[in-house]
Amino acid sequence: PTLTPGLTFTPTPVGTAVVDVQPEAGAMIAFVNQDNLTTTIEVPPNAVTTPIQLVYTDLPAPDGGSGNLQLAGRYFRLTAYQAGAPLDNFTFQIPIRMVIEYREADLGDVAEEELELRYYDTTTEEWRTDGIVVEQRDLVRNLITVSIAHLTDFALVGATPRIFLPVVAR
Repeated sequence: PTLTPGLTFTPTPVGTAVVDVQPEAGAMIAFVNQDNLTTTIEVPPNAVTTPIQLVYTDLPAPDGGSGNLQLAGRYFRLTAYQAGAPLDNFTFQIPIRMVIEYREADLGDVAEEELELRYYDTTTEEWRTDGIVVEQRDLVRNLITVSIAHLTDFALVGATPRIFLPVVAR
């Protein structure tokens, strides 16, 4: 991943990772899950106007329906806190960058070049990409780089190939 010079980080253990984010400094965090896959989050300077704590939580497979999308093995929650209280509907002033490592074995029928990060909208019951930009796919190292501005539950997903067969009537 391409990282901003001067920011340092330490990988955290499986489960949850927390980083303090200062407005003028930004922050970086790297989370290694139980499958030894890393998610790196870079919060640039001035992405927040007041200090927050950014919490990354690894999640089990989501309950939300997938429709024509296949879930691809990485599920997590990002939450912002201030003074110990969660900040509902928090958005960054400047999008943050995430580099998410995945295993090809988790892709199933998903074409690797179609892999994307989505969030589940409980109102519409759809996996959505609003506010998520895929910046890069490194198919050799199994990394996807995205930028996001809002926090919620996320999953790596891809479209399931569909075969349409003609109906033959006698």
